[in-house]
Amino acid sequence: MDKILNAIEAHPHTITIFIFICGIIIGWFSGLFKLVKHIAEKSDNRLRIRINTRTARCSIINEKSKNSKTRFVIILSVKVSNPSEKLISVSDFRLQYKIFGSYERMLAPLSFPNPPIVNLGMNDKVLPVFGGSFPAIDQALGRELCPDGNVLPGHTQDGYLMFIDESSLSSSELLSHMMNKGIVILLSCLDVRDKRYKTVGLAQYLEKKKLFELIPGIEHYIEGDRFLS
Repeated sequence: MDKILNAIEAHPHTITIFIFICGIIIGWFSGLFKLVKHIAEKSDNRLRIRINTRTARCSIINEKSKNSKTRFVIILSVKVSNPSEKLISVSDFRLQYKIFGSYERMLAPLSFPNPPIVNLGMNDKVLPVFGGSFPAIDQALGRELCPDGNVLPGHTQDGYLMFIDESSLSSSELLSHMMNKGIVILLSCLDVRDKRYKTVGLAQYLEKKKLFELIPGIEHYIEGDRFLS
């Protein structure tokens, strides 16, 4: 240690130059790191999908169908973001859910009988459905309500999706699980290159009465195979 101190005292200018050079090297590496990080962030132009957790809901709509199974619905609003500089098209939404163990088969979204409606005091707000078509509502609004999946550069699209399936669980078993734990869901979609993007969420329980208020006409979906995903 004494030798080092003596060397510093004997060559103060050399030490100053050494410190200066070290500062340049550290600054260069710091700048290089920031540059690499910036390039990596700019090049990450992948499609992004996200489930709006406040909208993900599950509900039983038929406690015992003709085949003695419990029919239930999962609804959610999904946001699709396009951070790239090119138009991105998405399609083929699929949902898997997990009650116990592994995920169940993939479900395809169903058409809505009517778009979801929420009451905001004195007014009702009509919510968009991904890929939906409601010409009368479009005409009343003076614009298209529902997103078509063609997301412009730097833009996002939001819309509801609905899935209906039947479970071999009794209505009481399924209801208990929904109320206590909800249902884990895995949502995915495809882009034009057939690359599948995924996101995970949790569907919380919603009373059937509130579901029927949210989606007018869904009471007609309690029977019939054509109303299954």
